[in-house]
Amino acid sequence: MRSPPDPVPPSGPASLRLGVVGHTSLRPEDLPALTASVRAIFSELRGLFPSVRLQLLSSLAEGADQLCAEAALAAGIDVIAPLPFPVELYRTRFRSDAARLALDRLARHPAVNAFCLDAGPGATGDFSAMIADDRRRRQRYVDAARHVVQRSDALVAVWDEGREPGPSLTAEIVAWRTRAPGGAEAGAANSAEPGLVFSIYAPRAGSGPEPGRVPGETRLLAGPGAQGVPRAELLGRLVRASGVRSPGPGAPAGGS
Repeated sequence: MRSPPDPVPPSGPASLRLGVVGHTSLRPEDLPALTASVRAIFSELRGLFPSVRLQLLSSLAEGADQLCAEAALAAGIDVIAPLPFPVELYRTRFRSDAARLALDRLARHPAVNAFCLDAGPGATGDFSAMIADDRRRRQRYVDAARHVVQRSDALVAVWDEGREPGPSLTAEIVAWRTRAPGGAEAGAANSAEPGLVFSIYAPRAGSGPEPGRVPGETRLLAGPGAQGVPRAELLGRLVRASGVRSPGPGAPAGGS
């Protein structure tokens, strides 16, 4: 892995960073449609703003993270990959051999800047002990998600839109980024705009789509005050704001 970009600079007026959030368990039959939807987002932004350089932030987890990273690389988009643990430990928590092999390959890809996040102030950096402890392991996943969210101009969320019961870090992040009721209080926004989220509908593995819903459907979610604003104008504001954002002081910290 490469050394982490320390600190990660703002993406700048000619660069737009998209961060990935989403479920680790996706239905195999949905993967082609989900990949096509991610590629369509890249194509739309490039078509509207041909001079803007796209970058993707992904922690390379199973499911949504890896799917979006693969789509980005296929489109010639560089990937910044903050990992919660060193690759050799991180991969031990993956459920499938295919996902472990994908992590190994993506982390070594020349267009992927993969690095392990620091253990944090006062921590010993004993990642083996961290990954063996449920609470500390979950916190590292939250830290990686926070890193992605705080350094992104917009998010790509590959998820079931919060339809499944129980806590969901993805749902909390989307609610926070769009300032929806129930979103975690996280301080100032990363950009001057209400956070934009490209929401891609993806039922979790073991579940079916809701009646009338098709996996891969994409919606652009925005914060209060954006109702009625044309999509192209929202995206234009996002691009104009991307060069002036600064990392917010907090982010969601809970769920799974």
